[in-house]
Amino acid sequence: MHAAAMPPQFILAVTDFSRRGNIALTRAALLSALHGATLKLVYLACPGEVRPADASTRLALHALQLSQRHGIRARASNRLGFTVEDLLPEVQRADLVVWGTAPQKNLQTFFMGQPVEQLLQVAKRPVLVARREAEHDYRSLIVAIDSTQASSRLIDLSFALGESAQVELFHAVRTPNEGKRVQSAMDHDDAARQTIAQQQIGGAELIVVGKRPSSRLADFFSQSTASRILGHSNTDVLVVPHDWEPASGATAAKRLSTGELAVRRVRAGAPDPPHLPNPAAVFGGAGQV
Repeated sequence: MHAAAMPPQFILAVTDFSRRGNIALTRAALLSALHGATLKLVYLACPGEVRPADASTRLALHALQLSQRHGIRARASNRLGFTVEDLLPEVQRADLVVWGTAPQKNLQTFFMGQPVEQLLQVAKRPVLVARREAEHDYRSLIVAIDSTQASSRLIDLSFALGESAQVELFHAVRTPNEGKRVQSAMDHDDAARQTIAQQQIGGAELIVVGKRPSSRLADFFSQSTASRILGHSNTDVLVVPHDWEPASGATAAKRLSTGELAVRRVRAGAPDPPHLPNPAAVFGGAGQV
């Protein structure tokens, strides 16, 4: 038995100031507004990249702009990451990580995997890889499930994250007692490929998939369903480790109660214009994926 998943109270957004990074910041802000969560921004340099001298300033401006636009508590981390390990102290304090870095193609990522895959190896936190423009809250999710107990937690988390979204369960066996907002799909073929195909057919805006604990060596020779979906899907993907642990509790509640900015829920799609210029425009624009 396990307690029902709760909406995230503390969200960490990871950016490299690329287009993907900007998308992740906006998606994280929408989720923070929806759930009344605190948002923290952290910068991660691309492998081999020299950190921008103004990285801290840019991150702080993003946090201020998101706070004003979405009416949330957003702040920038003082920690600037060069490796995934540098992010772990911040990750361990978060209920959800929203990831936004441009994909890398080099020898290191060939053997070690993309930085987000490296994070999933060591962090017991749900990680949302943001790819599509974040214009509104998620309206539809597809959840890749199996017959294990972990799928039950996966479904709970999906409903907690997308409060008003339609949820579709994708499984090889049709399940009984499906709720009004839940559909079921059947297929016995390759789980990753078929999940992506089903998402494209139904137009779900987010794929939710679990990931069993494994070593990087095992993933290198035999990619998990989650890794394959991450590698081949063009939409947002939420990867939930089977052994994930929530970070929120009394400490998180205390964090929320000591915030300086009042939280209000806003309707996505019609935000107030920011009072500051877009930091991407100020500093030369976002990089392209």
